[in-house]
Amino acid sequence: MILDEIAESVQKYFRTPIYRRMIEDILAACELTNDFWMLIRYSHQPTLIVSKTLEEFSKRGIISVKNGCVHLTERGRELLKKLGIGMRIYTCKNCEGRGIDEKLLEIVPEFVKIAKERPVPIQEYDQGYITVRCTLARVALMDQFNDLRGREIIVLGDDDLVSIAAALTGWPKRVVMVDIDERLISFANKIADEYGLKLDAITLDLRKPLPDNYARKFDTFVTDPPETVAGMRAFIGRGLSALKGVGCAGYFGLTTSDSSRWKWAQIQRVLLNEFGVVICAIIPDFNLYENWPYMEEIRGYKEAFVKTLPRDIWFTSAWIRIETLPGYKAFTEEIEGDIYFDEENAST
Repeated sequence: MILDEIAESVQKYFRTPIYRRMIEDILAACELTNDFWMLIRYSHQPTLIVSKTLEEFSKRGIISVKNGCVHLTERGRELLKKLGIGMRIYTCKNCEGRGIDEKLLEIVPEFVKIAKERPVPIQEYDQGYITVRCTLARVALMDQFNDLRGREIIVLGDDDLVSIAAALTGWPKRVVMVDIDERLISFANKIADEYGLKLDAITLDLRKPLPDNYARKFDTFVTDPPETVAGMRAFIGRGLSALKGVGCAGYFGLTTSDSSRWKWAQIQRVLLNEFGVVICAIIPDFNLYENWPYMEEIRGYKEAFVKTLPRDIWFTSAWIRIETLPGYKAFTEEIEGDIYFDEENAST
C-alpha cells in the first residue's frame, strides 16, 4: 500500500518510529487546509515529519505546491476517498477548545494592558508567548481545580506572565516567578511594585536546583518546559521539588509539533515511573502561541517543505495537570549541557 511505502521512506530520516497512521493524519489534514503550518497543527504530527511526508506526497503526485500553498491533486483526493478517512474541526469558537471562559476574570483589562509592555521573545531562551486569552485561561483553570485561592504558587520560566495574571487576582497567598531572562524578572518586579502584588521574581537557570528556601514551600507549580525529555525532566522536576507534599499540583505544556507520540510516551514514563505523579487532565490545543519574531531562524522554517511564513496561529500545546502521590520524587541534580534541542525539536 502506498501509505506504508511512504512511512518506510520517511522512516529513513528519523529514529522516531514512523507508522502508517501518522501518514494518514497528515494526508487527512491536507483536505482541511493548504497552509503548510496549519497542516502541522491539524495533523498533530511533528513539524519535521510533516515536511518529509509532504516531500514523499509530492514525489508520488499526491499533492502539488502553488504560490506557497499545498494542494491535494486529483490522485490525492482519489486516495482519500478510497481510504475513506478524513477529519473535521469542531472547536468551540467561544472558548477556542479550552472549555474555559477566561473573560469571567475581573483582571482581564489590566492584564491585557500589562502584557503589551513585556519584553519581546528571544530565541536564545526558546521563548514564545501564548496569547493573552491563553494566559488568563491558565489562571482560570487553576482556580477551577482549587489550585489558586489561598495557595502558594511558583512559576518556572514565565514569558507568558502567568505569575502576574495569578497575582493580579489577589487570590493566591503568594506567587514566585523564576526565569533565566533578567529582562522578564525586572519587568515582573516592576509590575509587582506598581500594583502592590504578592509577587517576587528571581533570576535562575533551571539547569541548577532551586534555592533551599524554595524547597517544599508551594502548593502549585506552573511551567512551560523546553520540549526535550531532558528539558521536561529538569523543569517539571524542579517544580516537584518546590511542592509541599502529597496532593499538590503542577501544570505544564506539551506539543505535537515538537514531540512525537514516542516522545510523549517517554515523558509520561518519567512522570509515572520516575517522579511518581499522576496525570489528572490533558486538554489538547489549550495553548495558542503567537508567531515568533525570529520565525525564519527556527529549524522548522529552515527545513520546511514550503518556505512561507505562517498566516495564522499554528503552534499549539496541550495543557497538562499532574498531582503528587505518596512517595513521589523530585529532580534536584544540576544539569550540564543543552536541554533545548533534540532531533524532533523544530521550534528552536
